[in-house]
Amino acid sequence: MSPVLKGELRDVRADLDKAQAHQQALEHLVGRLSSYALSQVAEDEIKEVAPLVDAARTVLEELYGRTITFAWERDREPSGLSVSGAAYADVVRGKLSGVSIGTMTEGTATGTAGARIVDAGGEVHGAGVERLGR
Repeated sequence: MSPVLKGELRDVRADLDKAQAHQQALEHLVGRLSSYALSQVAEDEIKEVAPLVDAARTVLEELYGRTITFAWERDREPSGLSVSGAAYADVVRGKLSGVSIGTMTEGTATGTAGARIVDAGGEVHGAGVERLGR
């Protein structure tokens, strides 16, 4: 476990198509943050650096498809794979799921689902995982 991150980042691979789309933003952020990379950030610089770090994190989360959460952040889910979804219907005759996953080896899944009417034999699930683990 990293002392800097809350949670784990495993099996991380960048989406190269997304990397090309975000190339200018990444170059800008690296340029702005590079002067802070090897030094302590002074108290008066935090207001300038924090939004840059957050913007870099947002781009990296998009590229890697993983949540990146720093150890001191209490209101964010842990680093790693995160899947979420929602599904709502007026009438359900079969199966309705906010998230439906075959095999999940890491991360978190959060789903919500709802229906006004569920016919006999119908099912409504917020999240369903058939198999956990490898």
